[in-house]
Amino acid sequence: QPNAFCYHQAILACEHAGSVRQALGYLEEMEAAGIDANIYTYTAAVQVCSTRGAFRRALELVDTMCAKGPKPTSVTFNVLLRGAIAADQLDIAAKVLESMPKLGAQPDAYSFSMVMNGYAKEGDVEEALRWLRKMPKKLVSNMTYHGLIAALCDAGLTQSALPL
Repeated sequence: QPNAFCYHQAILACEHAGSVRQALGYLEEMEAAGIDANIYTYTAAVQVCSTRGAFRRALELVDTMCAKGPKPTSVTFNVLLRGAIAADQLDIAAKVLESMPKLGAQPDAYSFSMVMNGYAKEGDVEEALRWLRKMPKKLVSNMTYHGLIAALCDAGLTQSALPL
């Protein structure tokens, strides 16, 4: 008899197959079978939607999690942030990052770095540096600066990277 773990694995396989429809179908199948979707199955579905061009659907899944549970974790939000940045939705990524604490998930260094580096790659140095300043000091490391400098250099903004 399938359980939540089986569905989690099946949903993850949908990412490799590129099938958002099938991943969401597994969530519906779970509900019909009386199996509660857990943080792993939801996060996997968010990942499939985020990486396979259904970013709006990923946002809806996170909204469902916030409303009905299980509550999204920083891992869930980081998956969503990666998807937003991949979909060129940096402003949405920034809003997601800002909303995480209110929704019970603390952003980590990776959360901040994704948004900060996204802005740097777009050439928006001021916004990237604003996110660096917003990042809690305890999360800032050499890797934070390395990522930001690399993103600025990739964007052809080597002179902006030098003062860092």
